[in-house]
Amino acid sequence: MNISDLGKSYAESSKNLTISNALKRERARLSVRGIVGSGLAFIAQGIIKTSQRDHLFVFNDKEEAAYFLNDLQKIEGGDFTSVFYPESYRV
Repeated sequence: MNISDLGKSYAESSKNLTISNALKRERARLSVRGIVGSGLAFIAQGIIKTSQRDHLFVFNDKEEAAYFLNDLQKIEGGDFTSVFYPESYRV
């Protein structure tokens, strides 16, 4: 089993379907806590695969966002479009 197979397996899991159904509401928001390592990327990948919406992920800093994006790219194998907006200044 490779990393893409693991991502597909998670996308089809009952937990992912529960999260996806919760996000179908208009103006839905989701906050996930207690996830470590690449767990958040697997959750996000599953949601992205099962929905036809755009998604916005906000992180504390540029490094955290870059790691997340890299994890998504490894899971998907580059099979999605993403845009990375690093911070331009501090307020």
